[in-house]
Amino acid sequence: MTPETEDKLADLLAHLRQSGKPQSGLAPDLTPPDAATAYRVAAKVRDRLGWEVGGWKIAANKPEMQAALRAEEPIFGSVFRHLIHDTPVTLDRSTLQHPVVECEYIVRIRDGLPPRATPYSEADVADAIADIHIGIEVAECRFIHDGAFPALPAILADGSGNGHLVIGAAIRNWRDAGIADASVTLTVDGDIRRTGNAGDAIDHPLVPATWLANRLNRDGMAIQAGDVVSTGTCSHMLLAKSGNTCTGQFGNFGQVQVRFS
Repeated sequence: MTPETEDKLADLLAHLRQSGKPQSGLAPDLTPPDAATAYRVAAKVRDRLGWEVGGWKIAANKPEMQAALRAEEPIFGSVFRHLIHDTPVTLDRSTLQHPVVECEYIVRIRDGLPPRATPYSEADVADAIADIHIGIEVAECRFIHDGAFPALPAILADGSGNGHLVIGAAIRNWRDAGIADASVTLTVDGDIRRTGNAGDAIDHPLVPATWLANRLNRDGMAIQAGDVVSTGTCSHMLLAKSGNTCTGQFGNFGQVQVRFS
C-alpha cells in the first residue's frame, strides 16, 4: 500500500465519520495489508479530523476473540474527548453508525506513560492510575455490516470501531475491590441481555491497560496524563436500537446508563 493510497483511505474514513453515513465494503486497493499499515492510517484519520484525543479503547483481549478476528494480539483505537460522557446520557441513534453497547471498566490515568527503554509492569501502571470506573462503550463502525464487510485491517484503520464512552462511578479502593469476580449485567429496557465478569473477559482492567501502554510505546505513542482507557467488554456486544435504554450493572460498584433516542 503506497503512502498515496494510505492518504486516500484516511480521507475516506474521515469523510465517512464526519458525514455519519457508513458505506458497504471497501475496494481491495484501499484495504490495508496488515495491522501496522492500518494503525498508520488510523493516525492519519486522527490528523484529518483534528479532534482532541481523550483516551483509548482496547478489544479482543483473549486468544479466542483474537482467533475469531484473525488478529495476532488485542486491538486498540483512540477515543475522542468530545465523545466521552458521564452517566446517564442520551445519544441520538440516528447519528450513530451501527452502535454496539458493551459494559467495560474504564481506567483513568493520572501520570502519563511515555516511551522508555524497559517495558512497563502492571505495578508501574497501577501506580500511574488515578481511578478505575465502571462504564459503557458504544462502539461504531464506518462500514455497513453486510456481505461486503471488509477484513480486520480496515476496521483497525477505522479506529478499531471507536465511538462513545459513558463513564460511571469510580470504584473505591479498586486494588482490593474484587473487580475480577464482580458480576457484570447488561439490561435493555429492564430485560437482562448479557452477563459476564472481568475475570473471564479481561482478567483485570490493569492487564489490558498495561498491554496498551507497552503497545503504544512500540509505535512511539503514549497514554497521556488525564487519558481514559476502556479496557474491553465484560458483557459481550449488543446492537442498540432507537428507544432502547441500556444499563450496565457492575456488582455492588453501581450502574451506568445510556438511552438511544
